[in-house]
Amino acid sequence: MKEKGKFIMLGALFGAAFVICLLLLWKICMEPLPGRERPVLSQAGEDAAEESSGGENHGSQDFDGSRDPEGAQAPDDGQNSGGASDLAESEDSVLLEKEKAEGGETNSLQPGQQILLSEYEAVEERFEAIARREDIEEAGYTVIEDQVFWRILESFGPEEQMFIPAMEDQYHRLAVFVADKEGNILWKTDQLETNYSFQGELGQPNKGIAAVSFQDINWDGLTDIVLISTCENETGSYAGTPYKIGDVLYQEDKSFYRDWRVSDQINRFGMNKSVDFIVACARDGYSTEFLYTATTLQELLDNGFEIFEQQHYKKNFEKLGTLEIVPGVFPVAEYDIFMIYLVNEEGNIAWSFQPMEDYDSLFSMMGMICQDLDGDGMKDLVIQARFSYEGPNEELIVDTRCLIYYQRTDGFVEDTEFEKLYQFTEKDRLKDDIVPKIRDFWGWEVEKND
Repeated sequence: MKEKGKFIMLGALFGAAFVICLLLLWKICMEPLPGRERPVLSQAGEDAAEESSGGENHGSQDFDGSRDPEGAQAPDDGQNSGGASDLAESEDSVLLEKEKAEGGETNSLQPGQQILLSEYEAVEERFEAIARREDIEEAGYTVIEDQVFWRILESFGPEEQMFIPAMEDQYHRLAVFVADKEGNILWKTDQLETNYSFQGELGQPNKGIAAVSFQDINWDGLTDIVLISTCENETGSYAGTPYKIGDVLYQEDKSFYRDWRVSDQINRFGMNKSVDFIVACARDGYSTEFLYTATTLQELLDNGFEIFEQQHYKKNFEKLGTLEIVPGVFPVAEYDIFMIYLVNEEGNIAWSFQPMEDYDSLFSMMGMICQDLDGDGMKDLVIQARFSYEGPNEELIVDTRCLIYYQRTDGFVEDTEFEKLYQFTEKDRLKDDIVPKIRDFWGWEVEKND
């Protein structure tokens, strides 16, 4: 028994010693190496790690331009209409940094932010200093003389007031002014959709004004302003290609305001091509949005989509199964917006094509063929049509186009090679001229029984 007790005591001692060794080893491992400290998350780091949200509320109006005292939230779908839909998002960040600087937090600004803030403040200071008509040029703006108009703006009084658009010379930011006959500036703004084409930048691609119209948009008896600007990027895939950005200024008591939701609809879904198009959206409630968001054929029909029955039929698309080819237009204002859908047997939209690209309207549908064009055994789609758009001198220009969509295992891809080599004309016949050339491009002949 004594021997057994001795072994138990020795075991306990060895166990205790083992535990002490483990504790010492743990302490050594946890100590920082010489010359290094454990990282500590500061309060600033914790603040930076927290997810933040908010910002200015730039849109406290209903979609029809009437005030909404409860405010509204901007749509958050990750899209941007032509790059100009998130009202003043970039300016919000600049103003936020400005507020920090005014509160003495200048150390938080990076060198690039400091430069941007300084430049923004200089532009803002020059703009705010404009009090009379002659101050516009002195502040570094050029008046767009051919778009200056005298109009009665009811809330400003019974006399006509002068509408003056001007372009800032250095950064090409558009501004509009309302002045009386003595030249006093009664109202002004540079908070326009066209000044946010390039997010986070002061410089903008504004080139001028395409159209101005004065009419009551929201049925309140006051004259509102429809404004369409012309833009052109200097770099990127769209460099040198003019495009338009639309806006509506709603009149209230001796002032105007913008509804960002109207601007978002107008520009995101291509309804900025003319005054009539914008009025159809902002005043009459028409929208092309459903063309891009509808999930069923019935939804398209319920919203006014008109099917081209002569080109409406079913085809077996191999990998995709039997689908109904549904070409047609949505007529709005003076435009016909052309789309093609593939609909399954349940009536759901399986695929959609947007052949119009950047054109204003479908001028005429010339033909459509669904055949294998590239020799992979799967049916493709080729459309021949004429599309119209407005030229630089407001003239109507019509282009003949042939759009080719090749079927792949997961859908369709648009042709990017054949059209570069072949110039389509009105005389080309789709079946006899164009299809054989496409197949020859891919290196195989037309079968006689095809």
